[in-house]
Amino acid sequence: MTIFNDAVDNQILVLTTGGDADPTVDVSEFHTGSSSVKFSSPGYMKNSKLLTQVTGPGTLTFWWAVDCVGGMTDMFEVEVDFWPVDMIYGLNDPLVWIQKSISVSDGVHDVAWSFWQGDDGVENHSGWLDGVVFISASGKSGRGFSLSTSMRL
Repeated sequence: MTIFNDAVDNQILVLTTGGDADPTVDVSEFHTGSSSVKFSSPGYMKNSKLLTQVTGPGTLTFWWAVDCVGGMTDMFEVEVDFWPVDMIYGLNDPLVWIQKSISVSDGVHDVAWSFWQGDDGVENHSGWLDGVVFISASGKSGRGFSLSTSMRL
């Protein structure tokens, strides 16, 4: 497991990083536990990404937040099998956490959370991820069942 597993309160998922910059662990902003994963971009049209795989059917639930410091061109998105499923963007002061649930169909699916910086020239933009849970259709939680039951990478 990685430092990101503790940050999103999930010891089951296999989490890896990607994109132009790795996300970091943030102990000052979080929804559950005592930390979250913070995404920041190194520049225009670059991204910070966290990846995993889940085996459905089931439901992926997580908390996310974004603060773009006055900018509306940045976005924090979640993808399943390389297709955008949802995104959030804009200014949140104070930071507002939003819960998202995604139904996942049968089979193995790639999941990615990506924060993209747009073209407004402001660099202090970030997104946060916390409280990630995958519950298989059999009802077993992604926080407490064995890796071989419902999740693999």
